[in-house]
Amino acid sequence: MNTHVLPSIPGIRLLIVLGLLALCSSLPAQESSLRSQIASLSQRFDDLERRHSLLTLEIDNLKAENARLRAIVSAASSTEQQTRMDAAITSAMDVQWKRTQSYVQEQFDKLLTLITRRLDATVEGISRTSQIQASQPPSNAATTTTATVFSNDFPKEGVRYKVMPGDTLSNIAQKHGTTIRHIQNANRIANPNDLKAGTEIFVPIPSK
Repeated sequence: MNTHVLPSIPGIRLLIVLGLLALCSSLPAQESSLRSQIASLSQRFDDLERRHSLLTLEIDNLKAENARLRAIVSAASSTEQQTRMDAAITSAMDVQWKRTQSYVQEQFDKLLTLITRRLDATVEGISRTSQIQASQPPSNAATTTTATVFSNDFPKEGVRYKVMPGDTLSNIAQKHGTTIRHIQNANRIANPNDLKAGTEIFVPIPSK
């Protein structure tokens, strides 16, 4: 009598689920929809495994029934009748085995195709998202601006000065014998480095 062994679905399932979990662990926390899809696929694997177990049990039952019939035929029939009975039972088991094997293989191929398509789509989506994010400034980048407190304590006498290319508050202050702070307070300049050529400012000059 032929002995049939169904494909090792649990082993295949374990390899694919481990691969899915490895991919899932590299994804951002917000990919909850992908995790849900992976959980759904894992559930389908569980269903396929249960069907596999039921089909295996059915074949085992057929083997037991074959053994029982062999005993009955051996006790009540001739050798020729027993041979025909054995052939009929073996033929029925072969048909059932082929159907079972075909069904399991078909279901496995469909599930594997579905998983492959979803993984490809997921990887492509992640790649596109990464490219978009890389081309944009970080949305969570915090810009801290320190407020500058200006004072009215600066000389009220002075001159109007047009900023020239290459000018800084430091060299303007040195030219007119005043301080950077006086120029900042008089013109409300928060950032000394943000001095544009062509801008006209008031340069306070202390009394001598």
